[in-house]
Amino acid sequence: RDVERSRGLGDVYKRQNKDRFLVERHPHAVLEGLVLAGLATGATQGYLYLIEDMHGPRQSAETALRESIALVESTLGELHPALVAVKVNLGFVLMSAGRAEQAEREGRETVELIRLSLGEEHPYMGIALTNVAAALDVLGRNAESEDVHRQALAVKLATLGPDHPDVALSRFNVGAAIRAQGGRDDEARDEYEKALALLEGASDSTPPSIVFYRAELADLLRDAGELDTATRLAERAVSDGRRDGVPAEFRAKASFVLASVRWPKPTDPAQCEALALAETALEGLDGPNAAQFIDREAVVAWLDARRPLCANHSER
Repeated sequence: RDVERSRGLGDVYKRQNKDRFLVERHPHAVLEGLVLAGLATGATQGYLYLIEDMHGPRQSAETALRESIALVESTLGELHPALVAVKVNLGFVLMSAGRAEQAEREGRETVELIRLSLGEEHPYMGIALTNVAAALDVLGRNAESEDVHRQALAVKLATLGPDHPDVALSRFNVGAAIRAQGGRDDEARDEYEKALALLEGASDSTPPSIVFYRAELADLLRDAGELDTATRLAERAVSDGRRDGVPAEFRAKASFVLASVRWPKPTDPAQCEALALAETALEGLDGPNAAQFIDREAVVAWLDARRPLCANHSER
């Protein structure tokens, strides 16, 4: 009975977690399905979507991708274009696992592969360069990151056109790399505003990334002393962050920025509400990639310094 009961629970798990079960237990079947779907529909690109808490699936996906790379290299050669998509996907997997140094090293190899097999101006070049720059961001090598993000932006402008959402991503990334170096906030603001304008005018649907973009620009404006504009942007980011599909890290960033913008008004009775907003920001900081979007230690230190002040205000 116990054996049959465990089998029954296993069936329930498979029914309720079909995607996870397939990626964990049958990664090659997933890749085979992608190939068959591509042949049937004429699609030329496939994507692997991995949830942050799926550590096992990430390992399985990495193993399957590396086996695919070895197979293509042994049968079609080390410079075959078929390797590009697999290696780009591998870069995403490495970054989601927090292995930035390895992602940078292998990402540069992918860039060289694209250069030799597809040429300098190919959409995959923009993606691969963005992957390398993202790894440099995490490693704190911001001047190098800015240079590579600019290269990615140039490729995307040439291959996708000036109004493509991926161009907005690269513009924002350039701005973030500039700001991380300090002393050039006007340049960073210009790139942020261009990225936001592009996304706001691109389509009727609002992409989740716009929540983070608005929060970052509000953060910059707060530091520049433009509190009213910063408040409006942060409030809109928090509002948009309540929609389905917005990553927890983006909601956390928006909440914390709004809290920090509201707090400088010491007589404002909403300062305790600001404290509560900052508390909610901690809820989005559990994933392995959260550090790319918001500094947990900074949020905790901010809260620790202000809780007693809010408590005194409440008593008064």
